[in-house]
Amino acid sequence: MPRPKPFLKNIYALVKAGVIEKPLWMSAHRMAPQAVISKKPHVIPELQFASDVLRRELLEKRPDLRRHPYDLMTTDKKDSHVAEKFAQRQEELMKEHSLSKDEAFHRAERELHSQLYRTTEYGVSSGLLNHEDKERLMSGAPMDKDEFSKILFEASLRDAKTEESVLRNVQDALNAKSR
Repeated sequence: MPRPKPFLKNIYALVKAGVIEKPLWMSAHRMAPQAVISKKPHVIPELQFASDVLRRELLEKRPDLRRHPYDLMTTDKKDSHVAEKFAQRQEELMKEHSLSKDEAFHRAERELHSQLYRTTEYGVSSGLLNHEDKERLMSGAPMDKDEFSKILFEASLRDAKTEESVLRNVQDALNAKSR
């Protein structure tokens, strides 16, 4: 069975052929035609900012940065994560100094080296360190590997003593309960 023609098309065809008189509403309909409804949904294009592309490239080169903590106390988004700072700085260098993407990457890497690499060391050891050691690591002050190893070793010893103390307390509690 063939599909019937839409109502308005039939009316217009009948008026054009002279079969019926022009209805009163036809001129009003021509002045305000029906909205055309698309069968395909309109897809809004995704916005791409230069800093998003630069951040994505940095995270592809350095996937360990994904594990770095966000600073939730900052009010400025560009200071919330090392990768964000890096992308913003790289974009600034490209605009201000007309550097290529690679040149700006290497220059930003040199400038933010202490934050990129100290944060990695900090992230690995943050659960073990006391407040003073955390401050020293996050300050970005130059520190040789021996000094960092010493800090980690001392933190590990403190952690082991704490675990030993907790284990002893649990064993004492279990022994007291079994008596």
